[in-house]
Amino acid sequence: LHHVPDSGGTPQPLIALQPGETGHGWPEFLPDARAVLFASFRAGALRVALHSMETGERRDLVPDGTYPRYAPSGHLLYAQQGNLMAVPFDVERLEVAGAPVAVVEGVQTDPSGSAYYDVSETGTLVYVAGVAEATQRRLVWVSRAGTEQPLAAPALAYGYPRISPDGQRVAVELDNQIWLYDLARDTLTRLTFEGTVNQSPGWT
Repeated sequence: LHHVPDSGGTPQPLIALQPGETGHGWPEFLPDARAVLFASFRAGALRVALHSMETGERRDLVPDGTYPRYAPSGHLLYAQQGNLMAVPFDVERLEVAGAPVAVVEGVQTDPSGSAYYDVSETGTLVYVAGVAEATQRRLVWVSRAGTEQPLAAPALAYGYPRISPDGQRVAVELDNQIWLYDLARDTLTRLTFEGTVNQSPGWT
């Protein structure tokens, strides 16, 4: 996460990555702007954390949650396995002050950790009903008329598919690594072996 003055300028890092972290996302300031809520990305896990703007202190609030939002009722909201959870939150002490409960079951989320909900300053909650997006996907050809033709590749958690210039292979993200699917041979081969997160392949 970075910050920049409202008058413009060069973005400056706001929160440093800790060992094992691969990124931060979905920030939201608390009402008095003393601290910012955000999701911490770690290999195979997401957690809700907080950064104090006054002291620079970092606190992990929820070990298994994502997409945090503060509700004016005094609760910290977050998504967890397709459900919307709420836990009492002490804004003065900047800490969780009770046990979490499920507010809404079946809020649409996706594998990245993004959840489709928000809460207004007056406490109105809006959300997209659904289940956590399936991690099993099929690769398909789609004609210009919209007709789908499934490929022989097995159903897996594919992401960011990109077709090679010769049309013979597809680069995909799978388990945070890049793989190549050979259309003629019907083979899936791992391409990258280093780095915690490798995504969004592109061909030249």
